[in-house]
Amino acid sequence: MAKGRTALLVRCTGEEAEAVRQAARHERRTISGYILHAVLNRIANQKKLEAEWQKTGKRKAVAASESLD
Repeated sequence: MAKGRTALLVRCTGEEAEAVRQAARHERRTISGYILHAVLNRIANQKKLEAEWQKTGKRKAVAASESLD
């Protein structure tokens, strides 16, 4: 593996893998690009939820977080 690169192993079912392949194809991304985009979106959402928690309290933030799944 080249320096400066990190590998990430994702374990999923065959059905989930096919769904990821189809979604990546639909968005015209590589599988790696699709996964990276999804992870970065999730991080951004979590940061927004944390900011909301800071303003309004944990109860609303937790409810919103659960709706993301």
